[in-house]
Amino acid sequence: MINRYGLVPLAFALFVFVIFFTSLVPSPHKSCIDRNLAVLNNLDEAKYSESEIKELGLSIGTGCREDNSFQLAAN
Repeated sequence: MINRYGLVPLAFALFVFVIFFTSLVPSPHKSCIDRNLAVLNNLDEAKYSESEIKELGLSIGTGCREDNSFQLAAN
């Protein structure tokens, strides 16, 4: 088949398979960020200043990258 059609169809099929396979497995990093963004969006704006909310938002990505069980504390 490679001699008849070349490597382009094979490369395309491999690309489609990789995209399909990676979309089946959920990323724990993305799940962590999604959970923490939901908490961040529900923060009481009267209780937290804009700078505190910004700091919590910036800490979401680094905390999830270091530890997948990172939970944003909304006290």
